[in-house]
Amino acid sequence: MRLKVRGRSGQAGFTLVELMVTMLILGILVGIAVMTMSVSRSKAQQAACKANLRTIFDAVQVYQSVHNATYPPTLDDLVTDGLM
Repeated sequence: MRLKVRGRSGQAGFTLVELMVTMLILGILVGIAVMTMSVSRSKAQQAACKANLRTIFDAVQVYQSVHNATYPPTLDDLVTDGLM
């Protein structure tokens, strides 16, 4: 593959403008990728939090049914009863 000769000096290569445009395009693509990853990570954290809250809610209901309709004073009581 031959590179096109630029100018009268006979040197082959890329111009500064071509390199800057390439860097600009790469910067835009990286920016889009980072934003997409950030949004996906936030959604995954929210989903995990909701799942944890459902698990705690279910464990509290089981605790109530076993211990005469009383709420556990701490989350440690759910763990010691084997509900979490």
